[in-house]
Amino acid sequence: MAKIVLNDLTNTYNPTSINENFARIESEFQDKVLYRNNPFGEANTLESDIDANSKSIYNIDNLSTWSISFSNIRVVWGPANTQDSASIDRLSRYGADLDGDLKFTAARRIIAPSNAGPSLVNSLTAQSGTANTATTLVVKPSGTSTVANTLYSNNSLSSVVYQAVSYGVSGADNIIETFGLSAATPNIGMNVGVSNRVVTFKPSSINFLGGSRDYGALINYNAGLSNFGGANAVSHNTTNTLNIDSICTSGVIASFMSATPTNVQVENILRPLYCMFSELIADLRAKKAI
Repeated sequence: MAKIVLNDLTNTYNPTSINENFARIESEFQDKVLYRNNPFGEANTLESDIDANSKSIYNIDNLSTWSISFSNIRVVWGPANTQDSASIDRLSRYGADLDGDLKFTAARRIIAPSNAGPSLVNSLTAQSGTANTATTLVVKPSGTSTVANTLYSNNSLSSVVYQAVSYGVSGADNIIETFGLSAATPNIGMNVGVSNRVVTFKPSSINFLGGSRDYGALINYNAGLSNFGGANAVSHNTTNTLNIDSICTSGVIASFMSATPTNVQVENILRPLYCMFSELIADLRAKKAI
């Protein structure tokens, strides 16, 4: 259908027909044409859809809309460091519904407003979009890989100096791993309540709440116990060394005792045994094992 239809002139000297055609032209320009430079106060809005026919629209200063639908189109945000603060504020006020993958072509960050501490209202949140349903955040490998991790660092300059912990799965193992770059390997702490540490996993030992010493193969289990060693643990050979092999040797007690045992001999036989039990109980109590 033609966008404008003018009456054919059978008489070039008929002013009425000429004026009617001019009126039609004026109406088309006034009511149906979108102007590049619109006169002030005149309407200049679309009243039907427009098809860009796969062409580009350049140099848009400000795009104001309630929704944008992307279909098989690569969206490029940038360039970097040129964002207008007002635009950033406007983007943060309204959500976006994505029907498809959000793919970054290079390492990028998702930046949220800071807050003084964990907040269910003001912190960056992952939440199910379906009402009254559980939320599950999935991290999985790509292709044939069998490793998936999340990593947390204590330094924003994470390529220089930092301590970090990663939680993930590697093959058949679930792994919590700490490491440091140009820094000491950090411990793993478990708190029940705010700042209430109940257990700390160290590189070579474990410490429980209230324990005076750690569990661990590299920790000397009898270190610092006042009732172990010296005169309190004298063995049958009268030295100050408690030799378990010596006092457990078959016949050693009979050879040490006289026909009529004295009080001193009985004490020297029994003392190593009750010193060992005493030391063992003290050590277990110190480690909160009993």
